[in-house]
Amino acid sequence: MSQVILALSAAITDKQPAVLATVVEVKGASPAKAGTQIVLLEDGTTAGTVGGGKLEAAILVDAKQVLTDGKPRLAHYTLTESGEDAVGILCGGEVSVFIHPFLPPPQLVIVGGGHIGRPLKVMGEATGFVVIVVDFSHRPDLARQYDVARTPALVLLDAAGEVVWKQDVG
Repeated sequence: MSQVILALSAAITDKQPAVLATVVEVKGASPAKAGTQIVLLEDGTTAGTVGGGKLEAAILVDAKQVLTDGKPRLAHYTLTESGEDAVGILCGGEVSVFIHPFLPPPQLVIVGGGHIGRPLKVMGEATGFVVIVVDFSHRPDLARQYDVARTPALVLLDAAGEVVWKQDVG
């Protein structure tokens, strides 16, 4: 399996932000070929290549922006030394790249698993949140009364805020 797919899969599994840049169109001379891909991880590491050199550097600059703002984009690069979208090389071609973010889902922490927390958990899950329910109790056996299906974790804290019981359920 390709290094790009393995790196992207690992990032998604680990709930780490990543960006996949795919060359979707090439016109004229270019070090990039249509279909080549590169993954940029949050820590700055990459897997794959889209031609190297100044073109790849320009694509990675845009990929960092997509990682920051979370908005996919179709970027265009002209392989000339000057002009609109120029990357400073003499190949003379043009390259279009689709840059797509893969961001972990947002997390919703609900304090209290009672009559308000239970429907809030369901609403959070329905809207794409990873839901964690935190409840204050001295009795871990009470946790079993809460509807925690599909909730990644239920945490019970004592009055001092210390974890007295935790159950991973995701």
